[in-house]
Amino acid sequence: MEPTGCWFNRLKSKDKLKSAKKKDTAGNVKEGSKAPNSEEAPSNVTKQKVAAAKQYIENHYKKQMKDLQERKERWLEDVFL
Repeated sequence: MEPTGCWFNRLKSKDKLKSAKKKDTAGNVKEGSKAPNSEEAPSNVTKQKVAAAKQYIENHYKKQMKDLQERKERWLEDVFL
């Protein structure tokens, strides 16, 4: 039977190998390629899609709030009449 910490030590050594491989591949970035963390300006298509999504969300929640207010008013009419 294996000691309790033996499986954990093997797991740690595998993790070290994986992280070493990741570091090696990260250092092999071509000079002309873009870094994954760099920010790019959004295109016009993206800006249009964002504007459309924003408008949709705003309209959706405005409608929800309007419906809620109307429902509340109908409930108040039923309760007090």
